[in-house]
Amino acid sequence: MVHIPPGINSYSTFSKARNICGGQAPEMFLHSDALADTLASFPDVIRLALFGHTHMDELRVYTSSNGSSVPGKLVPSISPVNGNNPAFTLAEVEPSTATLKDYTVYSASNQTGISTQWAEEYRFSTTYRLPDLSGASLAKLTSSFLADKSGNSDLSHAYQKFFYVGAPGLSASIKAAAMRIVWPGYACALTNDHAASFRNCVCGTSTP
Repeated sequence: MVHIPPGINSYSTFSKARNICGGQAPEMFLHSDALADTLASFPDVIRLALFGHTHMDELRVYTSSNGSSVPGKLVPSISPVNGNNPAFTLAEVEPSTATLKDYTVYSASNQTGISTQWAEEYRFSTTYRLPDLSGASLAKLTSSFLADKSGNSDLSHAYQKFFYVGAPGLSASIKAAAMRIVWPGYACALTNDHAASFRNCVCGTSTP
């Protein structure tokens, strides 16, 4: 459990219009790749990595050289700093394997705390139709995101919808539409935690 995740800071990269395919480096969460490398190197020991920092509901996958993966979960925040409604996550864990079997996100009805009502935002298992948040399951899910270049599949829409926790009505539609604009690059950031591999994913291997 760590506050800041390793890998690509998608929001800063796209909001600053970094010309990745022109050779500019993406914005990174950390100054070193050491944490990402450590996670990826021990998938037999590390069964789950939990992060905060972005205040949004996100996923990451850290893959070793032999193809095994460590799932990363970025949980939404109880404090509405970046436009999210307050939220918390309840998890169901299999103790014998330390596998995250399922989780449910609950969000507040407003950002003020006044007369707030808490309700279920979504449940991982029913939304993404996966048995758990293991490395294998998350690798399968993120592969579907990468293959959906337009960001229009049901699974991609679900991720875009729940990324901003508690956004109601038109606001949710606008935010999801904005997410789809950068979807191919964002999907690359879910599975590529180094600048070079992220560039190759976004632009192809022939770019600077």
